[in-house]
Amino acid sequence: MKKLFSVAIALFFLTSVSNAQFDIGASLSIPSGAIVDVFDLGMGFGATVQYGISKDGNLSYGGTGSFYYYTSDLLTMTVIPVQSFAKYYLADNIYGIGKFGYSVIGGTVEGGGVFSGNSGISYGLGAGIELGMFEVGASYDFLATDFSSIGVHALFKL
Repeated sequence: MKKLFSVAIALFFLTSVSNAQFDIGASLSIPSGAIVDVFDLGMGFGATVQYGISKDGNLSYGGTGSFYYYTSDLLTMTVIPVQSFAKYYLADNIYGIGKFGYSVIGGTVEGGGVFSGNSGISYGLGAGIELGMFEVGASYDFLATDFSSIGVHALFKL
């Protein structure tokens, strides 16, 4: 029974991957919330996998992982959100997106100290446009208890 279940799971993932859309890209993020006085601008990169789930192509879901890097005179902070998302296509290439996941926050202090931020639940809303092999979008993300950001991204479809 365990072997049959394992084979069924493997077949599900193999067929899912064959219908998946993979993207890689870069992003800029302007922090808001409690740390806005400390950091100005964050840069990051990430990867996304997306699956279509409706017959007419209007709805898709997927997962994304990112890495944001913020720096100031005294601190360097890293934010790693791992989120699932749902996209709803308003037109052929324009979409709205909702995201939900978990963010890990940490960093270093000038002089060699290390800190762990308020890692926790993350969620966000955004919109974007697909232009052939590229995608450009913007979102507002709540990345932890006291940290949120306004971000823009550009992705390349593989």
